[in-house]
Amino acid sequence: MIVEDGGRGLLRLATALVETIAALEPDETALERKTSVLRDRIAAFERCAMLDNTTSSKPPSSDGLNKKTTTPKRIRSQRGPSAKPSGG
Repeated sequence: MIVEDGGRGLLRLATALVETIAALEPDETALERKTSVLRDRIAAFERCAMLDNTTSSKPPSSDGLNKKTTTPKRIRSQRGPSAKPSGG
């Protein structure tokens, strides 16, 4: 056990943990940088997704295929045809 060898096992364990932590710190820093860059990119994509010609200074032709209809489409009359002849 650790206690039986005068604490040398504990010292080896602590040293190994310190070395492991030191080896992982650069990886953690790199991951934090990558995470920050990806968050910025996501924010930029979300801003672009919210824009169309009604919320930006771009012309309508730049909206692409996912265009919003600015005016509602005309609804056809729900009145049915009459049995009477047309004209007078």
